[in-house]
Formats: sequence, structure tokens, C-alpha cells
Amino acid sequence: MRKILWAFLPVILLTVGPAIDVKTLSQQTTAREPLGKLSGLILDPGKACVPKAKIVVERDGFRREGMSADDGSYEIELPVNSYTVTATRDGFHPAREADVQIRADGVTSLNVVMKGTHSEENVFLEELSTESAVPNNSVNLTRRKPKQ
Repeated sequence: MRKILWAFLPVILLTVGPAIDVKTLSQQTTAREPLGKLSGLILDPGKACVPKAKIVVERDGFRREGMSADDGSYEIELPVNSYTVTATRDGFHPAREADVQIRADGVTSLNVVMKGTHSEENVFLEELSTESAVPNNSVNLTRRKPKQ
């Protein structure tokens, strides 16, 4: 049975082949959605850059990921649409921005400020002393966590 099928395969291809419109096929494969870019900086509250933050861009049935560079910058090419953008990084709370619009052949700028998981309010100075007997006049600081 297999030998018969293989023998007729060239005949089948010659018969079906002309029915395929090459122009239509090439239009389908080269047609692209209009694209735009999302770019910006990932920053901490003091406006310092946050390198290597994971950036996730999502909408229904679509997800694209990227990472901020060492200078906190990022750029992601996306199909035109509205997205939710989330940035995550160890030591920071996730930052989320909804309804970010990407326009055809345009650049949407979005700077994301991420808040640290260890805020300054959580650090208390327990003891502050200067010791003049120490040759370099060092300051001894002791940190403790706040009482819960």
C-alpha cells in the first residue's frame, strides 16, 4: 500500500499544486501587524537606575518579556494595541502600569519607578557614638529592625 502511495505522490502534487495561488500565499506570509515601540527607564524612588529588571508586557492571549539594561533602559517592539506592563526585580515590589497604548510606527515612553521592599522607614538607629580615642575618628552605627 505504501509503495502505491509513494508512486502516486508526484501526480497528486502536480494536480493540487496549481490550485494554490502563490501570490495569495506570499501576501499572507509577508502581511504584518503594524508595530510600535515601548521604551523607557526602570528607576528606584531616588531616580537611580534598576538594572536587570524583568519587564512583562501582556494583553489577552499575548505576552512578551524583556529585561532592563545596566543603565535601567529598555526597548520592546510590539504590535499596535493596549497592554499591561509589569516590572519585577529582587529587592523591589512589582510595579504595574495598565492601559499602555502602542501606536503604529511610534515610540511610547514609559518610565517605571519601583519601590524597594526595604524602605527607609524600617531602619532605626539604635546607637550613634563617636569615639575620639580612635585615630581615624570613626563613627559606630548599629542598625536594628523595628519592633513589631
